[in-house]
Amino acid sequence: MLRQSLLENRYILSERVTLADTARKRAKDILDEGLISRQAYESSQLAYQAVNRELDTLSVALKRVWQDDLPPQVSILGLKFSACKK
Repeated sequence: MLRQSLLENRYILSERVTLADTARKRAKDILDEGLISRQAYESSQLAYQAVNRELDTLSVALKRVWQDDLPPQVSILGLKFSACKK
């Protein structure tokens, strides 16, 4: 049960990282155009870093659940969600 919850949270966080990265890149483009302040841009950078820290923390928790390296279906680069159903 704990493992499944961690896997689901990992999947959700990976989607949040993708969205935060897109927002970060868009903020950089808008900053370059002079439409937002440097402070607004830095805020988007901090949001991206916070999501990445959450993902790192969750990865550590997953490793503790397995006590070893993560199985291939729970890679840091992507989660094969269908392979994790049991």
